[in-house]
Amino acid sequence: MKKLLAIAVAAAITVPMAAMADTTVYGKGHMSIGKTEDISGMFVESHSSRIGLKGSNALDNGLTATHQFELGYNLIDEEGTISARNSWIGLKGGFGEFRIGRQTTPYSIVDDAAAFTTRNDHGLHTFNRLPNALAYINKF
Repeated sequence: MKKLLAIAVAAAITVPMAAMADTTVYGKGHMSIGKTEDISGMFVESHSSRIGLKGSNALDNGLTATHQFELGYNLIDEEGTISARNSWIGLKGGFGEFRIGRQTTPYSIVDDAAAFTTRNDHGLHTFNRLPNALAYINKF
């Protein structure tokens, strides 16, 4: 019930802002079918499926308001499990961009880019998203 309330509150805040801005609705559905070598046979898995809104709105003085609201879902889960993914609002300008909300940790971003193997094979990889995080993003 707490998750449903949190999703409703986030949607109530984000949707009006998204309606005024240049917003894109996006999503991905990832599934795989596999076969094991033993007697258990075939299996189906869902991988990082998601749906979201993202966009921006030009403000005065060269500033841009940005936003992203993204939910993950399991395509094969009969209970319709929904998970929190990156969801934030931000302010962008010549200084870079500040974002506040649930975001991927900097370590996860760098570790994912540096990994020469897939995420599942990378034993040291820890992919995290932190709630209530303030991030500064810039290209140095």
